[in-house]
Amino acid sequence: MSISPETGNIIIGIMFAMIGGVIGSFCNVLADRIPAGKSIWQPPSHCDGCGRRLTPMEMVPVFSYLVLRGRCRTCGQRVPKRVLWVELITAGLFALIWFQVGPQTWLELGPLMIPVEPLATMAITTVLVALFITDMEQQLLPSSIIYTGLGLAVILALLRYAAGGFRISHYGLIAVLWPQLVVEHGWSFLTLDLISQPAGMIIGFALFWLIWRISRGGMGYGDVRLAALCGLVLGAPGIIAASMASFVLGGLAAVVVLVSRRGNMKTAIPFGPFLILTSFVWMVWGNELMKSYLGI
Repeated sequence: MSISPETGNIIIGIMFAMIGGVIGSFCNVLADRIPAGKSIWQPPSHCDGCGRRLTPMEMVPVFSYLVLRGRCRTCGQRVPKRVLWVELITAGLFALIWFQVGPQTWLELGPLMIPVEPLATMAITTVLVALFITDMEQQLLPSSIIYTGLGLAVILALLRYAAGGFRISHYGLIAVLWPQLVVEHGWSFLTLDLISQPAGMIIGFALFWLIWRISRGGMGYGDVRLAALCGLVLGAPGIIAASMASFVLGGLAAVVVLVSRRGNMKTAIPFGPFLILTSFVWMVWGNELMKSYLGI
């Protein structure tokens, strides 16, 4: 029985959603252990209440939480709802990435054909999800996670190059300032991207470092490192767009906090989640935004 391309695409999307649930569970481990200075491998997953090691059936993403009603089956201690939400959201993000980004570039490794672009986006999304949790809960952006993300970004850029192309959203500053050079003269996509990604890292770092220096504690240095990571991932146009959008979102959040009287002018609001959100939007929809700008 043959399977249509549309059906096959849906099956793959469901498969990536399931993988996303597992990755979401791993992000929960990262967010719980790394800020506490604990190993992410030892001890194995266990109940924080009674210390009992969890069985494989108790670690099935989403399913285990729902069946056990969010409690340890031995001592009854509640499992944070964040565990369920992160697994669900990461599963949804991975499915979204597959359907939106799609297998645009393939890397041939012997008999294997690897869809580089969606896998690269999913890998970076894993890092961003873990950072989102730690900053929201503890106002902390662990350097170990950020440096891992920087290493991943370099490796994934090389894989994109080996696969033979980058997405239009990675076009460099030259394409942003003078789009006719791309539209009329057909500048090399690879050349523009190889210039754009390191430039994006420098721009992200420099911009947020300046804000960090001027604010004198109003912004943490972790945000500076995060901006460098996002700049390396998104390229020069992407980090500019994501930064501007994150400033707008951060300002709106501050207004909501003040109007709802949930805080005052001195209330600390973590900035990382806003940059993470806007960076993810650019990773997934940046191609369409850039095509619209370039008129192609």
